[in-house]
Amino acid sequence: MSSGKKKLTDEEVREMIEDSDDEDFSNGSDEEFVPSGEELEDSEMEDVIEDIEYDRNYVCESQPNENDRNQASSSPSESTDEESDPVRGSPRQLPFEQQENLIWLSDVLALGRENFSGNPGVRNIEEILDEDRKVNIIKIFEYFLDDSLIEEMVTHTNNYAQTYQNVRSGLHSRMKRWKPVDKGDLKKFFGIIMFMGVKILPSIEHYWKLDILYYCPLMHSIQMSYNSLYVPPEVIVVDESMIKFYGRLRIKTYNPSKASSYGIKVYKLCTVTSYTWSYEIYAGASIQYEGLDKPGTVVAKLCEPLLDQGRVLIADNYYTSVPLAKYLKDRKTDLCGTLRKNRVGLPLNVTKSKLKKGQCVARQKDNYITVLHDKRDVLMISTCHGDEMTSVRTRLGETLKPNAVIDYNDAKKGIDVAGQLSSYHSPLHKSLTWFKQVAVDLLFRVAVVNARCIYNEYSTGAPLTMLEVQEQIIRHLLGPSANVTTPARPPSQGLSTHKLTEIPRRNNMLVRKRCTNCYTKLRKEGMPAASKAKQVHTECIQCQKAFCLDCFNNVHC
Repeated sequence: MSSGKKKLTDEEVREMIEDSDDEDFSNGSDEEFVPSGEELEDSEMEDVIEDIEYDRNYVCESQPNENDRNQASSSPSESTDEESDPVRGSPRQLPFEQQENLIWLSDVLALGRENFSGNPGVRNIEEILDEDRKVNIIKIFEYFLDDSLIEEMVTHTNNYAQTYQNVRSGLHSRMKRWKPVDKGDLKKFFGIIMFMGVKILPSIEHYWKLDILYYCPLMHSIQMSYNSLYVPPEVIVVDESMIKFYGRLRIKTYNPSKASSYGIKVYKLCTVTSYTWSYEIYAGASIQYEGLDKPGTVVAKLCEPLLDQGRVLIADNYYTSVPLAKYLKDRKTDLCGTLRKNRVGLPLNVTKSKLKKGQCVARQKDNYITVLHDKRDVLMISTCHGDEMTSVRTRLGETLKPNAVIDYNDAKKGIDVAGQLSSYHSPLHKSLTWFKQVAVDLLFRVAVVNARCIYNEYSTGAPLTMLEVQEQIIRHLLGPSANVTTPARPPSQGLSTHKLTEIPRRNNMLVRKRCTNCYTKLRKEGMPAASKAKQVHTECIQCQKAFCLDCFNNVHC
């Protein structure tokens, strides 16, 4: 049965195609058909992708040199075989995802880092030394909370109090008792805030109670009525942290992966040793750099003063992208980090690869960006690594890991440690004012961690723990009242007798400690005291040490 249409020969079809070059294109539906994933079956799509996966020789042909351009300009009517191939098509005719595959090469080269030209470390070591030429933790801390900043805060505090006093003019208003504060008062206030992080009580009011369970002699003895010191080294890390806050706030965010799920999100740039160099609060809409997405713009802002010096920036998959890698490389800064598979412009033969154990696939673009995928389904991007792998020891034995993954893991722990250290003895308390929480985080968490990092790096003595750093700063801020070795006793309540009482609860949960006497006995006997000593929730109210009932009776009865 005839279809009613004449069947054209191959020669006639060829002549019609040649004649169509002289015709104008219409705006109708007779446009050139370009195959894409929606029009092809799976098997046909695989064939097309296989056809368009160029090797290095083909990429060189698709990116002609100067002689090729001159030759093309002299004979514009001539076309290459690639341009006339109806299946493969020219690079500009293919869908965007397939175009990107054309420039990602399977021949992955080893990439080197940018030459580091920065001058890391403390600017003037003399400024943080005491009379004995030893590194002084107080002088380091005062670089982050110097007198000029305190005086500025004193001025604004008194101005605010005066305005508030005019509004609250009631007869019994507590503002009637307000007296202007000075620099010494504010230092004491800061010391008290830090002390509340070291000694946890149920609420702020409990610190001034005379109740024998909560009495704090130090609080009753106190009469209360950014300089650029440090330059980060070669490797820097970007990530975010959360300041816990449950009040009403438009910029409050939710992140279930953080210890504080609800709060104020803060972007940080840190060193591997957990020093926080720059800090930006997430505030919703913000200016976006041309060519970069919002996370990429955050990275560019945080590290702007550190660019063009050959550093290596480590970031996770929330921030990384091919455009960010190009932006940083243009600023003589390398990028290494994890990468999301749905980022635009990635090679399909990497993102969709099926790997066996020990396998790794990588592609390289323009000889400076490497995208790598290993068996653990981790996608990496780097401008300073190829596909080199190193044998590392794990709990399961020896295994091969890409160098990009190893360097990422070694550096990324810096910002995680910074968050962990700042959570120790945190002075943050429940508050309805969000900017107070941010101020406390900056002045008494970030600044203290930074002071500890610098001290431990440059001091020749034993490294200080976070608690030891806080104790020294608290004593400095509170003055003589905090340097008394014998604690005062509350009026009208004798503490001459030792009593066993429950350790104050934390968040309504029992607090357990190792029995002091059991621990001492086991250590003298050469036993593992840290694991064998009894855990109890009782302590002697005068000694302020944990005791089990038997040890308390033996020592004090």
